[in-house]
Amino acid sequence: MLIATQSKNIAATRQYFDQVLTQGDYYLGQEINGQWHGKGAETLGLGRGTDVTKDQFSALLQGQHPNTGQPLTQRNRKDRRPGMDLTFSVPKSVSLAWAINEDERLIEALREAVRETMTKDVEPLMQRRVRHGEHHSSEQKSTTGELIYADFLHKTSRPVDGKADPHLHIHAFVINWTHQDGKHYAGQMEEIVRQRASLQAKFESRLARRLRDQLGYAVSPTRFAQSGRIKAGWE
Repeated sequence: MLIATQSKNIAATRQYFDQVLTQGDYYLGQEINGQWHGKGAETLGLGRGTDVTKDQFSALLQGQHPNTGQPLTQRNRKDRRPGMDLTFSVPKSVSLAWAINEDERLIEALREAVRETMTKDVEPLMQRRVRHGEHHSSEQKSTTGELIYADFLHKTSRPVDGKADPHLHIHAFVINWTHQDGKHYAGQMEEIVRQRASLQAKFESRLARRLRDQLGYAVSPTRFAQSGRIKAGWE
């Protein structure tokens, strides 16, 4: 499954970083590190796969360079939305297989499926708004194909009545930033949201292929309705 959640403001997203993104194991109360990915990680001098720090994350939420603190764009609206959380989750049966069999290969399969989807399908959809003088239309956009995101692996669900269940999922938090022709811009993510269903299908297909072809699990596609939404999973 893939869920896209738009962040509403900087203060709430900072709190989300502290209370959700970096809290990876609800059984142990253990904090985790995220890693930077996307072409933007190199453009901004962070490097792909390097650990995310709170200061870097906070700076980017505010439209500032993560290393120098300098503004990345000329305009920084007070109501700017700092980013979007793309949450990739495996089917329940996969989480149970990981918990029961202690098969850490399933975690790597999830990581690979997410990164391939982000690189090949999500990043190419990143856009920026094109301005014409003092006025601009939200319908006029240019595809940049460059973004930066931080991914955080979680192994359990948030506790209900003090109990947490095995639940393998990755939060890929996309920063509201992009880059084109040597300039920094605020990003436009409408196309990513519009194609969410297609992106989910591609992610699930990659995950299923890895489980079947690389790890030897029996994979059976199923479809079922829940709360008016069609989900895809494996038994």
